[in-house]
Amino acid sequence: MVVVSQERRSKGRAPRSNTCNVSVNKIQAAILGIIILYCACYLFGVGKLTNKTTTDIITSESAAMKSFFSQFKQTSKKNSQSTVVNLEKQDKANNIVDSNLPQYLRQLQLQRNKREHPHAGATFEDGITPGYIHDPTILRRFKTYSLHWNHSLCPTNSSDFLGLKGLRKVRQGIIQRAKNQAKNTAAAKIFCAVYTHSEEHKSSLASIINTWAPQCDGFLASSNVTNITLAAVNILHQGDEEYKNMWQKVRSTFAYIYDNYLEEYDYFHICGDDTYLVVDNFRSYLEGPQVSALRNGHIDIVAQKNAQANHNSTWSNFYDKNETLVQLLAEWKRDNNQEIPLLLGLPWDRNKPSVYYHFFPLGGPGYTLNRAALKFLVEFAYWEYDSNIMTATDPREDVFIGGIFFKYGIHCADTRDEKNAWRYQVLCAAFAETGKSSQATRGFKQKFGVEIADFLDVLSDQTISFHLKPYRPAAAVEMERYHMILNGICET
Repeated sequence: MVVVSQERRSKGRAPRSNTCNVSVNKIQAAILGIIILYCACYLFGVGKLTNKTTTDIITSESAAMKSFFSQFKQTSKKNSQSTVVNLEKQDKANNIVDSNLPQYLRQLQLQRNKREHPHAGATFEDGITPGYIHDPTILRRFKTYSLHWNHSLCPTNSSDFLGLKGLRKVRQGIIQRAKNQAKNTAAAKIFCAVYTHSEEHKSSLASIINTWAPQCDGFLASSNVTNITLAAVNILHQGDEEYKNMWQKVRSTFAYIYDNYLEEYDYFHICGDDTYLVVDNFRSYLEGPQVSALRNGHIDIVAQKNAQANHNSTWSNFYDKNETLVQLLAEWKRDNNQEIPLLLGLPWDRNKPSVYYHFFPLGGPGYTLNRAALKFLVEFAYWEYDSNIMTATDPREDVFIGGIFFKYGIHCADTRDEKNAWRYQVLCAAFAETGKSSQATRGFKQKFGVEIADFLDVLSDQTISFHLKPYRPAAAVEMERYHMILNGICET
């Protein structure tokens, strides 16, 4: 939940009872005066009187949570001291690798031993001590933080808030599937990651961890500052901490996730701090028939068309030109006995012929890798793909990820629903309602010859994510509004 002033938050609360029976007794009158003063301060000025920070407000919501974080930070401090010793020991053996491993795994092991990018790891809260390993289950175990919802954000009709029709459509879809779906004993374990910056910790990130983040099985925010309370981790990466270097930040984030959580989760989703993830729908999709078919080898329209294009393209027909590349890929699959790598998202067309020309998963709504895809990316593609791309300073992380997978015949899947509506949204719900989403995805329709729904119909009731970029710098507020509508809080 986005942290706002107590004055704004008070608008959503029911008024305090004022039915106390007051006698003329001066003591009772004094007590009543104290109560009234307390209520007034609580409703209208606590935030201003105490000047609480985001972290203070979050941790004060639960004594158990506050105690936990206190103990966790003490443990982390001890771990940071022992980590320095362990890393010094490791340095003595950082050139030792298993000679029986395939070449690409020997390279990976050597780089991890030396803590070189993108496997440099993360720092503790002091920003100096290396070796910090984040606990991604913190938010999940505590479910959520503050539940003092600001009901003044709830729109009453579509004329008050453009996008309400779309959000209500998604809400009804969630309700309907909850009624029809049987409990899945083999539920998919989902890891969610956002890339952010310390300047967004008190706004966008605070809003994310108070809304959708606890619904993920694991969560971390890749930042430039480690803050245990906010699940923020300073993951070290090549180059400066700036937007134009986003590719290196994401590259190291995937490496950090691979190094610490690969075997614990089935799917890994990454997005920016202005994205709202509808986790209920996300989980239903990953456990549903479409993804099941892809895992079992189904070739969707994107893969079919791109496979045909490979025979005519001057740059993507690498299969016939680079036998070594194909042999290495076959070696990787044989050594790992891997399931099919999946790349899920909104297939996006830059429509600009260049060396990067391909459909890639649009970064705004985020994109998803299964375990096999993450394993393939970090173990294999990071080493065998173009080294100039791997070390580049560039903000187009989604273009690069799509290009890497595309080069090896792994395509961003067609994630439309059965009504030709998008699950990963281009932008916000209002963007779909006005027909702009349909216009923005016309390249997909033209290239693949498929139907795309129009206006509100393009927004699937199974929508997985919204990109709230149009609302910046107030995206944090909209995050809360979307959450309240989609989770039925506005109905109470």
